Parts: sequence; C-alpha cells; structure tokens
Amino acid sequence: MQVLIVDDDDIVRTTLADLIRGWGYEAWGVPHGRAAIEYLDDLENPRPNLIILDGRMPVMNGEEFLLYREQHESLRSIPVVVFSATASEIPCSSAQGYVAKPFVGQVRPYVEKFCSI
Repeated sequence: MQVLIVDDDDIVRTTLADLIRGWGYEAWGVPHGRAAIEYLDDLENPRPNLIILDGRMPVMNGEEFLLYREQHESLRSIPVVVFSATASEIPCSSAQGYVAKPFVGQVRPYVEKFCSI
C-alpha cells in the first residue's frame, strides 16, 4: 500500500516517509501540489492509497491541489489527509482528515485506515 507525501520541507517529507515505511507501507514524497499532479498523471507510478498534503507550499499549495483534485474524477477517489500548522490555513471540506503539525502519532491512524494491508 502506498502513501504520497506532498510537502515542501525536505526534512518533514523524508521523516514522514521513513516513519510510514517503518510501519510497513510504501511512501514517496514530492515538494508541492504541481509535482503531485505530475506524479499522479504518470501512469508508470504506483497509485497512492492515501495522499498526505501540506497546506502551505510554493508552486501549488494544499487548497489549490484540493480544488484540482475535486475537478478530476480520477483523483477524487484517493483519500487526502491535510497536515498543517493551523486548521484555519486551508478549507478541509474535501479532505478525509486533518492533522496538526507536529504530526507524530496523529498520522498513523489515517495510514492504517486507508492503506490497510
């Protein structure tokens, strides 16, 4: 089961991917929403079972990615959990969950729910 992590902070992205891999799942990371769309459009990439999305990023932020996702039927079925420093940063109505940073301990239930082995 795969998780796509979308966050502009290399350390956060790497740490979260390592944590998820330690739980027995596969995880990849990209630095912003536009890179996530490019990843998802490439049919050779594994389709994620869950997207963990930062709210604030350059190029394409979390809100812009969620709006894009809602407009594309092929992406709507992929659950998204938003993680950000404050809940007011982006509207989470189309996301399946929200995790406040720091996220350690709050992410695992979502990974297990959407990526059950």
